[in-house]
Amino acid sequence: MRLLGLLLLLSAGLHAQPWEKPSPSEGLVVWRGVRPVLQPDEEARLESVLAAINDSTSTQIAVLFVDRVNDDLNFVAAQTGEAWGIGQAASDNGMLVLIALEDRKMAIQVGRGLEPTITDLVSHQLIENTLKPAFRNQDYLGGVQALAQEVAQRLSGQFD
Repeated sequence: MRLLGLLLLLSAGLHAQPWEKPSPSEGLVVWRGVRPVLQPDEEARLESVLAAINDSTSTQIAVLFVDRVNDDLNFVAAQTGEAWGIGQAASDNGMLVLIALEDRKMAIQVGRGLEPTITDLVSHQLIENTLKPAFRNQDYLGGVQALAQEVAQRLSGQFD
């Protein structure tokens, strides 16, 4: 009986729902269930950085800020990125950065087209060495901008 209960619990977790797809007016920085930690001018600057990366590399980076995630963060990020259709469909070159502020957790999910460059190890390093130090200082704008710029450098071959 315990095994059946465990299997039901595990299967329920595998059906976690992705976050609602943003409207075109929301842009690439999306807020769900959390008060924005960026001022409107900061958000506009970040949107500009992300748009410039999209224009120069064709890679689309979306940043989703939420309060908390009740399921496995990476699984929810993967489902959300897939449901949102981030990046170009033919190249599957989208990236979702999911930041759960109250949980103090982050995940990066990339499309298959980015996997050779933005590996799981690189994603982990981006979180540990770029996002976390900036976020400890409440510098959300600086952290996400630095992550985006490093991704752009990696995609253009400037960063080993």
